[in-house]
Amino acid sequence: MSVSKLTLSDKVCVICRGLLMSSEKENIHQVTRGLDTLIEYSGMRNDSELHDYLLSMPAVVYVHSSCRLRYTSKRRFGQLINVSNSDSMIDTDSVSPKALRSSAVGAFDWKHHCFFCNKSTALDEQHPEVKADIRHVETLELRQRVLEHCSGRTDDSSMAVQGRVLMCSDLVAAGAVYHKNCHKSFFEMRPIFEHSKGMVGRPVDKEKVDVFDKLCEWLETDVHDLLTLNELREKAQTFAGANVYSHRQLKRKLQERYGDHIFFAEVCGRKNVICFHDMASFIVSDKWYNDRKTNVVDETERIIRTAAKLIKAEVQAMQYSIDTYPSSNEIRNKDSARCWVPSLIQMLLGHLVSNEVKQIAIGHSLVQAMRPKSVISPLLLAIALSLDHSTGSRLIIMK
Repeated sequence: MSVSKLTLSDKVCVICRGLLMSSEKENIHQVTRGLDTLIEYSGMRNDSELHDYLLSMPAVVYVHSSCRLRYTSKRRFGQLINVSNSDSMIDTDSVSPKALRSSAVGAFDWKHHCFFCNKSTALDEQHPEVKADIRHVETLELRQRVLEHCSGRTDDSSMAVQGRVLMCSDLVAAGAVYHKNCHKSFFEMRPIFEHSKGMVGRPVDKEKVDVFDKLCEWLETDVHDLLTLNELREKAQTFAGANVYSHRQLKRKLQERYGDHIFFAEVCGRKNVICFHDMASFIVSDKWYNDRKTNVVDETERIIRTAAKLIKAEVQAMQYSIDTYPSSNEIRNKDSARCWVPSLIQMLLGHLVSNEVKQIAIGHSLVQAMRPKSVISPLLLAIALSLDHSTGSRLIIMK
């Protein structure tokens, strides 16, 4: 079976629990006649998880060829036995070669590795804050939640997480551990590896992160039109003064948060104008279902806020022209006026207002209010012209 035809659960090396990438075709091997040897060595190495899994006789078993050679090597196994049984100086001939950085990937340990990021959870003096970041799996439901959430993500990290979790039927009994921030990032559809504490790199500025979250909430809920990256950063400064991300960092953070749903374009001579598309799938994601409230009032408010975000996203995605004024036929045609209003607003007003003409009028007013600079409502324009012809008063039109 070729690598391209492997299912998601098959793309895992059963020895190191690492993801089998398509670029490693030459290093991928399907175990057939050597299955008994793997079972034998997993028992000799006291690798109960792998031993029990192989005894269940799975349909296909894939491994890295290099992992298999190391795992079933008599010489390496003998070295392990000598090291564990000898209390004196070990003969230099039996000492295993120095571990290189390229060979750092070994067997996954549920008790000492975060099953989200595959990083060690061992404590050290240089990173004492890691202790507060470590969590132990205490419920059986977590495994099912992780597997369900993996189906909603399409990145390589979720495939690796699913491969590891599928190898263990009881995370509680295995003593599985994870980083709190990895857990949070995983269920919030954010990259996992950037949020694990204890890793080398610049520490996270919590104040900047909080300001960025507030900025995104404002971006998703408040009314704005043709907003540039520079204007968005100026808005962030109103939340926390000068302690905000730079233009380059802000653009990168927005791309990480929204992915393919956001892009930066040049509109009307303005550079880095923020544009969204297909925001409905981003708003109604797995996170939305996971954040359900037990209180009826809180849940009702959450649904209303989400509905407002969906309506706003559809209005922003609509294509309207402001180059030419609508003709009189377009204004008089009721079907054309109704089609000018986005479908979600039509659905909402259909449940709130019974009169069709009032539905169209309110719909045009809502769209014009949400996009005052990039929309010319045919209905509102006709009303303004009628008032001008009837009264000839500039004050009435301005008000």
